[in-house]
Amino acid sequence: MKPTLTLTRWAALKALKASIALRRRPFLARELIYAGGRRGRMIAATGPTMESLRGAGWIEAVPVCEPGEAMPFRSSGPMMAWQVTEAGHAAIAACPDTFLNGPVCDGDAA
Repeated sequence: MKPTLTLTRWAALKALKASIALRRRPFLARELIYAGGRRGRMIAATGPTMESLRGAGWIEAVPVCEPGEAMPFRSSGPMMAWQVTEAGHAAIAACPDTFLNGPVCDGDAA
């Protein structure tokens, strides 16, 4: 089943479309700045936004370094970042320039 293109997902995809750098390398959520909400003020992506994109299959969590590597202290696990998937690249390419008043989905979705 195809994921629904909500306003938040659309704004995040538009931001990714505008940033070649974020599409090519792992990035932190706070690096993804998009026009959020109906007022369109610029905000950094939050955990729920990234989880929504991950749930759609457009990004995935990837380890950036092992525990304690490149850090002056011990950590309990690897440092994680986000990376655009192949499906994400396809969604970015297909993302419409304007968002309609409701969620954009195919005819089969409820």
